[in-house]
Order: sequence, then structure tokens, then C-alpha cells
Amino acid sequence: MKIQPIIISLLALCMLVACSGMNDNIDQYLSQGEIIYIAKPDSVHLFAGRERFKMDFWVRDPRATGLTVYWSLRSQSQTIPLPPGRDMDEPVEVIIDRNTPEGQYALILITEDGKGNYSIPDEENVAVYGELFQNSLNNRLVDSHSVKGNTVTLNWGNCYSAQEVGICVRYTDTAGAACEVLYPTDELGPSSVLSNVDVSREISYSTLYLPEKTAIDTFSTQKTVIAL
Repeated sequence: MKIQPIIISLLALCMLVACSGMNDNIDQYLSQGEIIYIAKPDSVHLFAGRERFKMDFWVRDPRATGLTVYWSLRSQSQTIPLPPGRDMDEPVEVIIDRNTPEGQYALILITEDGKGNYSIPDEENVAVYGELFQNSLNNRLVDSHSVKGNTVTLNWGNCYSAQEVGICVRYTDTAGAACEVLYPTDELGPSSVLSNVDVSREISYSTLYLPEKTAIDTFSTQKTVIAL
């Protein structure tokens, strides 16, 4: 009996069956044809805000006609049009201000060309601030004050937080005009002097905070009235 030809035939049959099975696995992809990907954003800058956030991004692929940003596990989204002929070196700026309560957000950004072709998802993270942050803020104390005629001197207490960016003082001057003076924290000395103050009227102040250095919204404490 010639065993060798039989063995060779059986091996060939096995290889044929195996190759057929492999093709079954990839036929579904081969039938789709070539996949075309649009470039994802070249760069993305994100800025925290009060129940909103801002995006600056660059998409230099001229085929891209829009970018969709998803958040809240893709339950929310917004599409930003990318017009043809745009300056590829200029960022696209957009503020997302709907359905963004306070919290940390994982964003998914996908560009498209309007023909059913998309980019690989780009993942970014951003913080959004609101009432929880607002309620955590303290007004800087006025340790003491003095009045001499129409001049009022305010002696400031210590800063509570590195997120403090300024103090806003409001008063009425001797001509009856409402005045508002902003003292940036990095320029604030131990005392501030107000001139031409109508000391019979209310003097108040609030402390201003930025939750992050690049945040687009400034938070303010409730005003404190200074009893003269």
C-alpha cells in the first residue's frame, strides 16, 4: 500500500479547510473595502469654566468638515463645523455650555469629512466648576480699618487660597457716584487707601477666585459690608 501519497492528500485537504476557515473570518472586513481615516485634531487646549468649558483646537486635515465632541459617556455631544478654506494655522475656538454641570469630564473628539469617514477618537479631560466650588470660597478678612475725614484705610488679613486673584471694593464717593476698585492679589499690599469716600454710605468688598490659572470664569464671594 502506498501510504505516503495518502498522507500528502490528507494534509492538502486539511490546509484547504483551514484556509477556508481563515477567509471566513476576514471576508466581512474585505467586503468593506479600504477604510479611510480623517486626521484627528493636531492639538487641543481645554479651559475650565463655570458650568461650561472652552476648547481651542487645530485640525489641519483639509478633508475634515466637522469635529464632534462627546461627553458624559457619549450621552451628550456637540458638532463644530470646520468650513473649507479655513486658516489651518488658526485654532478653532468653541465654548461648550449646555448639559455641563460641575464635575470632571472625559471627552472624546472625532473629526469627519461628511462622507462617512471618521478619525480615530482623541481622548481629553477637562474640569467644570459650579456651586460646590462657589460654596467653598471665603472672603478675605479685613483685620482693621480707620477713617480720617473722607479717607478710609483697610488693613487686610491673610490670603485664604492660592486661587485668590483679587479683591473688589465698592463704595460711593463724595460726589454721589458709585465706585468699584479692583485690587489684584499679586499687587495687593497689607493696606488699601480709599479717597473721597462718602463715609455715610455703605462700603463693601468681595474676594475673587479662579479655580484654575487658565479658567475662563472668575468666581466671587458674597459681599461683606464694612461697618465704619
